[in-house]
Amino acid sequence: APLVVPERGGVRVQVAVGGPGETGSRSVEVYSLREDVADEGGADVWTRHATGMLSTATAQPGGRGSGFDFAAWPPPGAQPVDISDGYGLLAQGGYGYGPAFQGVLAVWRRGEEIFAEVALPEEQRKEAGRFGIHPALLDAALHSTMLNAVAAVMAEGDDDGESDGLELRLPFAWNGLELHAAGASVLRVRVGQPERDALSLEAVDEAGGLVVTMDSLVGRVVSAEQLETAADSARANSLFQVGWTVLPPVRGTEPTPSWVAVSTAEQVATLADDVTSGATAPAVAVLEAVGGDSMDAVLVLACQVLEVVQCWLAGAGLEESRLVVLTRGAVPAGAGGVSDPAGAAVWGLVRAAQAEHPDRIILLDSDPTSGDTAGSASGSVSASVVGSALDSVLGAVLASGEPQIAVRGTVLTMPRLARATGQVPDVPAVFGSEGTVLVSGAGALGALAARHLVARYGVRRLLLA
Repeated sequence: APLVVPERGGVRVQVAVGGPGETGSRSVEVYSLREDVADEGGADVWTRHATGMLSTATAQPGGRGSGFDFAAWPPPGAQPVDISDGYGLLAQGGYGYGPAFQGVLAVWRRGEEIFAEVALPEEQRKEAGRFGIHPALLDAALHSTMLNAVAAVMAEGDDDGESDGLELRLPFAWNGLELHAAGASVLRVRVGQPERDALSLEAVDEAGGLVVTMDSLVGRVVSAEQLETAADSARANSLFQVGWTVLPPVRGTEPTPSWVAVSTAEQVATLADDVTSGATAPAVAVLEAVGGDSMDAVLVLACQVLEVVQCWLAGAGLEESRLVVLTRGAVPAGAGGVSDPAGAAVWGLVRAAQAEHPDRIILLDSDPTSGDTAGSASGSVSASVVGSALDSVLGAVLASGEPQIAVRGTVLTMPRLARATGQVPDVPAVFGSEGTVLVSGAGALGALAARHLVARYGVRRLLLA
């Protein structure tokens, strides 16, 4: 049975290896369990997808290859195969490979035999020693037959640049697969056809040492429509958006903690000094951050909030207190969307601080339709105006343990990732050859995104911020 990851829910995969038999070989079976499937009695339903045998026998020195001479390369009488557009045409037929798996350098054909040179890309070569044989390298060794098939289809007069008529096969049954040496990054490959719908394989490293042999690999035909359906499902399930989920009710009535208003870094510093001198630290300090829609308002408010947050995190004696940054209409948690762009900028700023200092700061967005407050772009707050509304929710906010909450009416909501609903447009990404692409976040993910832009889309100008 094929292993298919469902649109929703998870899948558990289990590999079961049996005890040694008389010859020392062990059985191996691969099962999966979908979280949303059970029998009529409610018991788990495991599906078996593959069976096989593992042998403890080791290869003899020199391997048990066919004796084919890989030193004469390319082999006498072998004709080169044009694979310049091979991977692109495979992708058109629904058989797309990422940069790490496009490892075929050259292909030759002699009768029913296929010969190829395959290598790992530079970025993957340093990982070759972690594997018996790198998955991308073994996969590339088998790509030679598909690239040869693409070339054959194109040579039959299909000159429109399409891969129509290409028969795609997926691996079905592996027989006699044996690894003779580990850590290879470059291979010379010979692929034969011992019987219909089956392939044999033999590969050596750069020094001519035997690396891997396979008696036969039986394939099963898969249509381009099946692959396209899987690709469409993957695209639909890879796009997520932020949704606002109603916060579960807190058990009992949470008392309103004591809180003080702060609006400047100087006030926070004074509060910290008082606590150090023996005063009781407040449970909560509230900073109202309401700005406007002008560029100046955004900059002024963001800078002031940054100063307060930095002072709060540096203040001695405030470690057990919480700073609540109160905005109004800064997030799209209701039908009205965002009404305070300056407050939205504050949310982005404070989320970064929350990631670095968990459990120290809470973002709380109040209902933009609840009426004016005494706040302004300066970040000032009036306890008499905000106090009653804040007192009604502050206990529940703290008890929830959530770092980000929005209040809409009498309902508390929290941000959660959810699958994007509706049709996902299949719009190809286009980058101008002379343009510059901004990559925000110069950490590990930023570096991966930059490499992908260069390798996949040919971007030549990057700005890492």
